Amino acid sequence: MRPSTRRLLALAVVATTCTLSACGSSSSSADSKSATTEQAADDTSADTEPATTAAPTTEAPTTEAPTTTAAPVTTMAVTETTAPIQYIDPTTLLQPVAGYDSVPAPESAASSLVATFSANADIVSFVQAIGGVSLLSQADQAETRVLFLGLYSAPDDATTKDFLTGVIGDGTDVRSGTVAGYTGVLYTDTDGSPSFATVRGSTGLLATGTTEDSLTAAITALFAANPDL
Repeated sequence: MRPSTRRLLALAVVATTCTLSACGSSSSSADSKSATTEQAADDTSADTEPATTAAPTTEAPTTEAPTTTAAPVTTMAVTETTAPIQYIDPTTLLQPVAGYDSVPAPESAASSLVATFSANADIVSFVQAIGGVSLLSQADQAETRVLFLGLYSAPDDATTKDFLTGVIGDGTDVRSGTVAGYTGVLYTDTDGSPSFATVRGSTGLLATGTTEDSLTAAITALFAANPDL
């Protein structure tokens, strides 16, 4: 069984932090260790071949150091780009939702989502694509934010339970609920927003709204316009 979504997201944050800081420190340590090793080599060379002492001293910084520090950088790049998670703008795939304007997620938010999710191989093996959209009610401008997670395959019951538990996190007022025929979990998010999470086939859906009524209305309209979700 794959780890829960909550665990996977935590791993993604750790991986991202490592990329920005801890891994950089490791690289610095590698440089220092390399320099020490090269100096020792120079000293040995000096004892054996006095006439060529100047040559190792000149060549060591340019020949040995780059070779030593390049390895971790190359490995990290291959790990992160082996199977990157795709970002797909839902507005390019969804049918128009009656009574709502569909607004794509800002580019910065999309990039942040991809970077966070793609930072860990466990997440990459579980989630194939992500996409976010806001549904704005044409009647009162109430906003419902929806995040889609395209999974590689439909999860079994245990994995679905893990997924929903991870999504809820520290949410409150958790209860089973059905919206437009889709069974999932209704809860109040940590910021006070009414929320709904469900898994339908190989698609996970997370939605938050202004009120529970506006959330339910938006999701109902979304499913009505896109019955294959």
